[in-house]
Amino acid sequence: MTKFIKYLFLSVLLLVIVLQVAVTLLSPAIDQELSRMAISPLSGRRGEVWGHAGYTADGSAANSVAGLNAAVERQLQGVELDIHYDHELKGFVVAHDPDYDKKTVLPLDEVLERFGSLPGFWLDFKNLSRQPPWRVSLIAEKLTSLLDRYGCSDKTLVESRNPVYLSLLAHHGIQTAYHLSISKIPAIFRIEEFLYKFVFIYGRLSSFSIGHNHSGGELFRSFSPIPFVVSTINDPDEITRLQKQKTVLVILSDRPR
Repeated sequence: MTKFIKYLFLSVLLLVIVLQVAVTLLSPAIDQELSRMAISPLSGRRGEVWGHAGYTADGSAANSVAGLNAAVERQLQGVELDIHYDHELKGFVVAHDPDYDKKTVLPLDEVLERFGSLPGFWLDFKNLSRQPPWRVSLIAEKLTSLLDRYGCSDKTLVESRNPVYLSLLAHHGIQTAYHLSISKIPAIFRIEEFLYKFVFIYGRLSSFSIGHNHSGGELFRSFSPIPFVVSTINDPDEITRLQKQKTVLVILSDRPR
Protein backbone atom coordinates (compact mmCIF):
# COMPACT_ATOMS: atom_id res chain seq x y z
CA MET A 1 0.00 0.00 0.00
CA THR A 2 1.46 3.32 -1.06
CA LYS A 3 1.61 6.21 1.39
CA PHE A 4 -1.02 8.10 -0.61
CA ILE A 5 -3.54 5.25 -0.45
CA LYS A 6 -2.77 4.72 3.22
CA TYR A 7 -3.36 8.39 4.06
CA LEU A 8 -6.49 8.46 1.91
CA PHE A 9 -7.90 5.44 3.73
CA LEU A 10 -7.12 6.97 7.12
CA SER A 11 -8.68 10.29 6.07
CA VAL A 12 -11.90 8.60 4.94
CA LEU A 13 -12.02 6.54 8.13
CA LEU A 14 -11.55 9.68 10.24
CA LEU A 15 -14.27 11.48 8.31
CA VAL A 16 -16.71 8.61 8.86
CA ILE A 17 -15.93 8.59 12.59
CA VAL A 18 -16.45 12.36 12.86
CA LEU A 19 -19.74 12.11 10.96
CA GLN A 20 -20.87 9.24 13.18
CA VAL A 21 -20.23 11.31 16.29
CA ALA A 22 -22.04 14.31 14.81
CA VAL A 23 -25.01 12.14 13.81
CA THR A 24 -25.21 10.62 17.29
CA LEU A 25 -25.27 14.06 18.89
CA LEU A 26 -27.72 15.68 16.48
CA SER A 27 -30.13 12.81 15.75
CA PRO A 28 -32.33 13.38 18.84
CA ALA A 29 -33.01 16.97 17.74
CA ILE A 30 -33.89 15.84 14.21
CA ASP A 31 -36.22 13.11 15.51
CA GLN A 32 -37.89 15.61 17.82
CA GLU A 33 -38.46 17.97 14.91
CA LEU A 34 -39.97 15.12 12.89
CA SER A 35 -42.33 14.24 15.73
CA ARG A 36 -43.73 17.78 15.64
CA MET A 37 -44.45 17.74 11.90
CA ALA A 38 -47.89 17.13 10.44
CA ILE A 39 -47.08 14.59 7.71
CA SER A 40 -50.07 13.39 5.73
CA PRO A 41 -49.54 13.19 1.95
CA LEU A 42 -52.41 11.80 -0.13
CA SER A 43 -54.70 12.76 2.77
CA GLY A 44 -53.28 10.00 4.94
CA ARG A 45 -54.09 7.06 2.65
CA ARG A 46 -52.14 3.90 3.52
CA GLY A 47 -51.18 0.55 2.00
CA GLU A 48 -52.71 1.09 -1.44
CA VAL A 49 -51.62 -0.91 -4.50
CA TRP A 50 -51.28 1.18 -7.67
CA GLY A 51 -50.60 0.22 -11.26
CA HIS A 52 -47.03 0.57 -12.52
CA ALA A 53 -47.11 2.72 -15.71
CA GLY A 54 -50.89 2.36 -15.78
CA TYR A 55 -52.32 -1.14 -16.07
CA THR A 56 -50.17 -3.40 -18.21
CA ALA A 57 -51.05 -6.93 -17.03
CA ASP A 58 -53.53 -7.26 -19.93
CA GLY A 59 -50.85 -6.45 -22.48
CA SER A 60 -51.50 -2.72 -22.67
CA ALA A 61 -48.40 -0.63 -23.35
CA ALA A 62 -46.81 1.22 -20.44
CA ASN A 63 -47.84 4.87 -20.07
CA SER A 64 -50.57 4.45 -22.68
CA VAL A 65 -54.20 5.50 -23.07
CA ALA A 66 -55.13 1.80 -23.27
CA GLY A 67 -53.40 1.14 -19.96
CA LEU A 68 -55.15 4.09 -18.35
CA ASN A 69 -58.53 2.94 -19.69
CA ALA A 70 -57.83 -0.48 -18.19
CA ALA A 71 -56.92 1.14 -14.85
CA VAL A 72 -60.24 2.97 -14.80
CA GLU A 73 -62.18 -0.18 -15.75
CA ARG A 74 -60.49 -2.14 -12.96
CA GLN A 75 -61.08 0.69 -10.48
CA LEU A 76 -57.42 0.87 -9.46
CA GLN A 77 -56.60 3.01 -6.43
CA GLY A 78 -54.02 4.91 -8.49
CA VAL A 79 -51.42 4.72 -11.25
CA GLU A 80 -47.76 5.58 -11.69
CA LEU A 81 -46.74 7.39 -14.88
CA ASP A 82 -43.35 8.50 -16.22
CA ILE A 83 -43.20 12.14 -17.26
CA HIS A 84 -40.77 14.56 -18.88
CA TYR A 85 -40.85 18.32 -19.18
CA ASP A 86 -40.39 19.23 -22.84
CA HIS A 87 -39.02 22.75 -23.17
CA GLU A 88 -39.76 22.89 -26.90
CA LEU A 89 -43.39 21.82 -26.41
CA LYS A 90 -43.66 24.03 -23.29
CA GLY A 91 -45.38 21.25 -21.39
CA PHE A 92 -45.27 17.85 -19.74
CA VAL A 93 -45.41 14.58 -21.67
CA VAL A 94 -45.97 10.99 -20.57
CA ALA A 95 -43.04 8.79 -21.60
CA HIS A 96 -40.40 6.62 -19.96
CA ASP A 97 -37.46 7.13 -22.32
CA PRO A 98 -36.11 10.51 -23.42
CA ASP A 99 -36.17 9.68 -27.15
CA TYR A 100 -39.97 9.93 -27.50
CA ASP A 101 -41.56 11.21 -30.70
CA LYS A 102 -42.65 14.79 -30.06
CA LYS A 103 -45.42 14.50 -32.65
CA THR A 104 -47.14 11.48 -31.13
CA VAL A 105 -46.18 11.62 -27.44
CA LEU A 106 -49.05 11.69 -24.93
CA PRO A 107 -49.39 15.08 -23.18
CA LEU A 108 -49.90 14.99 -19.41
CA ASP A 109 -52.60 17.64 -19.85
CA GLU A 110 -54.62 15.19 -21.96
CA VAL A 111 -54.14 12.40 -19.43
CA LEU A 112 -55.41 14.48 -16.54
CA GLU A 113 -58.33 15.79 -18.58
CA ARG A 114 -59.44 12.29 -19.61
CA PHE A 115 -58.43 10.26 -16.56
CA GLY A 116 -58.46 12.79 -13.72
CA SER A 117 -61.16 10.70 -12.03
CA LEU A 118 -58.56 8.09 -11.06
CA PRO A 119 -58.03 8.21 -7.27
CA GLY A 120 -54.27 8.77 -7.38
CA PHE A 121 -51.28 9.65 -9.53
CA TRP A 122 -47.58 8.98 -8.92
CA LEU A 123 -45.59 11.00 -11.46
CA ASP A 124 -42.00 9.80 -11.88
CA PHE A 125 -40.39 13.01 -13.18
CA LYS A 126 -37.65 11.50 -15.31
CA ASN A 127 -35.82 14.62 -16.44
CA LEU A 128 -36.37 16.99 -13.53
CA SER A 129 -32.73 16.66 -12.45
CA ARG A 130 -31.54 17.63 -15.93
CA GLN A 131 -33.35 20.97 -15.94
CA PRO A 132 -31.30 24.16 -15.53
CA PRO A 133 -31.90 25.78 -12.11
CA TRP A 134 -33.48 28.92 -13.55
CA ARG A 135 -36.20 26.83 -15.25
CA VAL A 136 -37.36 24.82 -12.22
CA SER A 137 -39.56 27.53 -10.69
CA LEU A 138 -41.37 27.93 -14.01
CA ILE A 139 -41.82 24.15 -14.21
CA ALA A 140 -43.19 24.11 -10.66
CA GLU A 141 -45.69 26.84 -11.51
CA LYS A 142 -46.80 25.04 -14.67
CA LEU A 143 -47.22 21.71 -12.88
CA THR A 144 -49.09 23.30 -9.97
CA SER A 145 -51.46 25.02 -12.39
CA LEU A 146 -52.02 21.79 -14.31
CA LEU A 147 -52.79 19.71 -11.22
CA ASP A 148 -55.08 22.40 -9.83
CA ARG A 149 -56.96 22.70 -13.13
CA TYR A 150 -58.01 19.07 -13.05
CA GLY A 151 -58.48 18.76 -9.29
CA CYS A 152 -55.52 16.40 -8.89
CA SER A 153 -53.30 18.30 -6.44
CA ASP A 154 -54.37 16.40 -3.32
CA LYS A 155 -53.99 12.97 -4.94
CA THR A 156 -50.71 13.36 -6.82
CA LEU A 157 -47.12 12.65 -5.77
CA VAL A 158 -44.18 13.78 -7.90
CA GLU A 159 -41.03 11.65 -7.62
CA SER A 160 -37.42 12.56 -8.37
CA ARG A 161 -33.88 11.83 -7.19
CA ASN A 162 -33.15 15.56 -6.87
CA PRO A 163 -34.11 16.80 -3.38
CA VAL A 164 -33.29 20.44 -4.13
CA TYR A 165 -35.62 20.62 -7.12
CA LEU A 166 -38.27 18.64 -5.24
CA SER A 167 -38.07 21.21 -2.48
CA LEU A 168 -38.83 23.94 -5.03
CA LEU A 169 -41.86 21.96 -6.18
CA ALA A 170 -42.92 21.47 -2.56
CA HIS A 171 -42.82 25.22 -1.97
CA HIS A 172 -45.43 25.51 -4.72
CA GLY A 173 -47.70 23.09 -2.87
CA ILE A 174 -46.84 19.95 -4.87
CA GLN A 175 -46.67 16.69 -2.90
CA THR A 176 -43.31 15.00 -3.43
CA ALA A 177 -41.55 11.64 -3.18
CA TYR A 178 -37.76 11.72 -2.88
CA HIS A 179 -36.19 8.55 -4.28
CA LEU A 180 -33.56 7.24 -1.86
CA SER A 181 -30.40 5.26 -2.49
CA ILE A 182 -29.60 3.28 0.65
CA SER A 183 -26.22 1.81 1.58
CA LYS A 184 -26.06 -1.70 3.00
CA ILE A 185 -23.10 -0.69 5.20
CA PRO A 186 -24.55 0.09 8.67
CA ALA A 187 -22.15 2.95 9.44
CA ILE A 188 -22.90 4.65 6.12
CA PHE A 189 -26.64 4.02 6.46
CA ARG A 190 -26.68 5.77 9.83
CA ILE A 191 -25.20 8.90 8.22
CA GLU A 192 -27.59 8.65 5.26
CA GLU A 193 -30.55 8.31 7.60
CA PHE A 194 -29.65 11.55 9.37
CA LEU A 195 -29.03 13.44 6.10
CA TYR A 196 -32.25 12.20 4.48
CA LYS A 197 -34.28 13.19 7.53
CA PHE A 198 -32.64 16.62 7.50
CA VAL A 199 -33.48 17.06 3.80
CA PHE A 200 -37.05 15.88 4.39
CA ILE A 201 -37.65 18.40 7.19
CA TYR A 202 -36.03 21.48 5.71
CA GLY A 203 -36.96 20.69 2.10
CA ARG A 204 -40.61 20.42 3.14
CA LEU A 205 -40.89 17.10 1.33
CA SER A 206 -43.91 14.80 1.58
CA SER A 207 -42.59 11.24 1.38
CA PHE A 208 -39.71 8.98 0.39
CA SER A 209 -39.58 6.54 -2.52
CA ILE A 210 -37.68 3.28 -2.42
CA GLY A 211 -37.16 0.33 -4.78
CA HIS A 212 -38.14 -3.26 -4.05
CA ASN A 213 -34.59 -4.15 -2.96
CA HIS A 214 -34.94 -1.99 0.16
CA SER A 215 -38.44 -2.74 1.38
CA GLY A 216 -37.59 -4.28 4.75
CA GLY A 217 -39.56 -3.33 7.84
CA GLU A 218 -36.46 -2.13 9.67
CA LEU A 219 -35.92 0.55 7.03
CA PHE A 220 -39.41 1.96 7.52
CA ARG A 221 -39.05 1.92 11.29
CA SER A 222 -35.74 3.79 11.03
CA PHE A 223 -37.39 6.64 9.13
CA SER A 224 -40.72 6.66 10.95
CA PRO A 225 -42.97 8.69 10.80
CA ILE A 226 -41.92 9.61 7.25
CA PRO A 227 -44.22 7.91 4.69
CA PHE A 228 -42.86 5.71 1.88
CA VAL A 229 -43.95 4.71 -1.59
CA VAL A 230 -42.43 1.44 -2.83
CA SER A 231 -41.78 0.14 -6.37
CA THR A 232 -42.27 -2.35 -8.03
CA ILE A 233 -43.65 -5.37 -6.15
CA ASN A 234 -45.38 -8.30 -7.89
CA ASP A 235 -45.21 -10.96 -5.17
CA PRO A 236 -48.65 -11.04 -3.44
CA ASP A 237 -47.13 -12.10 -0.10
CA GLU A 238 -44.64 -9.22 -0.18
CA ILE A 239 -47.44 -6.80 -1.03
CA THR A 240 -49.39 -8.05 1.98
CA ARG A 241 -46.34 -7.62 4.23
CA LEU A 242 -45.82 -4.07 3.01
CA GLN A 243 -49.47 -3.19 3.55
CA LYS A 244 -48.96 -3.97 7.24
CA GLN A 245 -46.26 -1.30 7.53
CA LYS A 246 -47.77 1.81 9.10
CA THR A 247 -45.74 4.25 6.99
CA VAL A 248 -46.17 2.65 3.55
CA LEU A 249 -48.50 4.82 1.47
CA VAL A 250 -48.38 3.18 -1.94
CA ILE A 251 -47.03 -0.05 -3.42
CA LEU A 252 -46.54 -0.15 -7.18
CA SER A 253 -47.26 -3.39 -8.97
CA ASP A 254 -47.40 -4.66 -12.53
CA ARG A 255 -50.31 -6.83 -11.39
CA PRO A 256 -52.33 -4.67 -9.00
CA ARG A 257 -55.25 -6.47 -7.40
